[in-house]
Amino acid sequence: MSDPPDEPDVEISAWAKARELTFNKPPRTHVETFAGPSGRSGSASSRRNLPDPVEADVPYQDVEADYKAGAKLAGTEDAQPPAPESGESQRNKKLLNRVLSHAASRMRPS
Repeated sequence: MSDPPDEPDVEISAWAKARELTFNKPPRTHVETFAGPSGRSGSASSRRNLPDPVEADVPYQDVEADYKAGAKLAGTEDAQPPAPESGESQRNKKLLNRVLSHAASRMRPS
């Protein structure tokens, strides 16, 4: 996993904090970012009071998690957004939904 680019064109972030968090089972996670053939993308996360990996049925106290994904698209200076019905737009929506679902699954309290 590579870090998000500096000054990304697109950035998604999530942050969560809990007094106590217990996982029924450790989450399975996978992150994939894409910015086209000549763009740059990546993601990063940080945790406080959460080991990597977490253990099932262990209560963790005073936890925080921060997640960020970003992309620097090639040639964006003059680029126009894709038409709403375009295939690229549908792929972007699917990617956004996957990133948000991933972030939410990592931060769901028990």
